[in-house]
Amino acid sequence: MNTIFKTTFLLSLLTILLVAMGGAVGGTSGMIVAFLIAAAMNFGSYWFSDTIVLRMYRAREIPRDIPPSFFGMAGLPMLDASPAAAHMFIVNPLTGGGLMALFSTHQPMEERIARLESLAVRTH
Repeated sequence: MNTIFKTTFLLSLLTILLVAMGGAVGGTSGMIVAFLIAAAMNFGSYWFSDTIVLRMYRAREIPRDIPPSFFGMAGLPMLDASPAAAHMFIVNPLTGGGLMALFSTHQPMEERIARLESLAVRTH
């Protein structure tokens, strides 16, 4: 499956869910209002997700007069997203780990321990 198909599928699923909830709450009128809300959310998600992510991470453009050694500085975060925000990046959130990994906000305990151990090795 390609990314465009997955995006279309997930946005369509969101629309169907919201329209069904609007129908349950307000009948036909609720369905129409929910559809308009879903359409606005889908439009915003599709066209403005990059801006949302950049603002969420307080990203700033680096001027061209900065020396190249600046980019190699220790501790400079370079665009490692948390799984909770991964869906807003140009990544494929539907690979590996099955359906539960799609909605997971934390790494499995084994991965956390492995990362902590690798940090301990690097600092000593």
